[in-house]
Amino acid sequence: MKFLNSQGLISTGAKPPQAQRLFYLALSASLLVFGVIVLGGVLRATQVGAACPDWPTCWGRWMPPAGLSSVHLDYLHRLATALAAPWVLVVAWLGWRTSGAQGVFKITSALSLALLIAQIGLGAWVASRLPQGEGWYSALHLGLSLLLLATLW
Repeated sequence: MKFLNSQGLISTGAKPPQAQRLFYLALSASLLVFGVIVLGGVLRATQVGAACPDWPTCWGRWMPPAGLSSVHLDYLHRLATALAAPWVLVVAWLGWRTSGAQGVFKITSALSLALLIAQIGLGAWVASRLPQGEGWYSALHLGLSLLLLATLW
């Protein structure tokens, strides 16, 4: 079996426990981020991405108003993001902490953290400033999401 060691070089043999733990955490974070991307695609396809016009609340409340399925779908996307973000943070922290000074994990860890912050900021800005959404925003948001997914995997 091949894996990257702490210097970012390919080694063979069994993964050490830290590398194995990081692998499974990164896999979990990747699956969560993929789920957020799918939910974002559903929002875009059904044109309900602006159902919650403010951020971080939804219609000024922490729980969305009852009876509006479009609002619940938009809010579900936010909840999925809130679930995925801590996983990404843990993977970034462990990737930075357990790798060597010049390891590839340090670069991808820093990049995943920067992309997560950019995604949250972009989502907040759009929710509060662009209630109808725009094509350029959706393309940028999807592109950053895919880059984030790539840094995790």
